[in-house]
Amino acid sequence: MKKIIALLMALMLVASVAAISAGAATADDNPSPTAVAYYSMTAEARPANAGKAEVDPAKVEVGSDGTVTFTATETTDAKFVRWEFQCEYDVVSGTVENDISYDKVVVLKPKSDIHGIAYFEGADTATKDQKNNDTTSPKTGDMTLVFAGVLLLGLGAAVFAFKKIKE
Repeated sequence: MKKIIALLMALMLVASVAAISAGAATADDNPSPTAVAYYSMTAEARPANAGKAEVDPAKVEVGSDGTVTFTATETTDAKFVRWEFQCEYDVVSGTVENDISYDKVVVLKPKSDIHGIAYFEGADTATKDQKNNDTTSPKTGDMTLVFAGVLLLGLGAAVFAFKKIKE
């Protein structure tokens, strides 16, 4: 009986390691030697319920001549005040002085990651429901660990059953 239990435990260990390692190696984990680097672009509105701050595209390849457009859109009860940028860039379109622009649309050529903040005034504060109305879905986990757990549970039940049969 001890040999059977030891054999089942060894099989459970091998199956668990195989399941975990099968899910661990992905293309993201092993980038190619010629991986391309990108600058990240982000935009936010302050206050969040006062308007919309958009950036297009969300990333620009490092060393390219790519440009990025920041657009501020007002709501009916708020007025756009200014953009503030936290980055290194060249101005392509719009007026930017000391990292501040009063233009609703600004086009930049990034030299680093760019974070733009669009400031608005005159909007009422968001209600609790508006603040909690996040429509992005949470990132789901890898099913490999669930598979390994179920496998271990099943093998444990088999060991228990064999033990009961022998008694």
